[in-house]
Amino acid sequence: MKEIVKTRSANMSEKWDTIDLLRHARHDWLNRLQLIKGNIALDHIDRANMIIDEIVIQARQEAKLSNLGMPTLVEKLLTFNWHNHHYRLEFEVIGDELNLSSFEEGLTLGIKSLFSALDSSVDELFENHLLFTFQLLDEEIRLIIDFNGKITNIESIKSWVKEVENQTRTFSVISSHVQEDEFVVTLQLNDSVA
Repeated sequence: MKEIVKTRSANMSEKWDTIDLLRHARHDWLNRLQLIKGNIALDHIDRANMIIDEIVIQARQEAKLSNLGMPTLVEKLLTFNWHNHHYRLEFEVIGDELNLSSFEEGLTLGIKSLFSALDSSVDELFENHLLFTFQLLDEEIRLIIDFNGKITNIESIKSWVKEVENQTRTFSVISSHVQEDEFVVTLQLNDSVA
């Protein structure tokens, strides 16, 4: 059976086979179905419909992400929440789908580095959220990284931003705002890589 590499943290890796991947996906779907069923049983039809709408939106976003030509990065993002992190990852793709395969290596390294910095910097007692927004605009391709929660080691995040600023081949930092309870970093992907 074909094995697929997965990473639990930046420093640990193990093999998952197709059965493991299907088990996690099935578990996620069963949880969603139970939420819908529970809300219907409680006669909360509006809430059940909202959950269904959220599932449809998420599935569309997963499809758009999967069509960007970055299979290694996409696998990392799609399976991220199956691992033990103290923050939840969401993503969205805005604009027409593009082939971003030439950016995959640099983005994957930068994002893995961010995950490592966050894993050692977030307060596990808080509800922490990380959102990646891929903006695929006519003239610009951007990745907006938006974190909300509690950061215990703000210097680690600032250090990551400086590291990213020095990695100019793949992307440039357009703006960054880092505080204890949030940070937003906007990266512009450089045409010279494409």
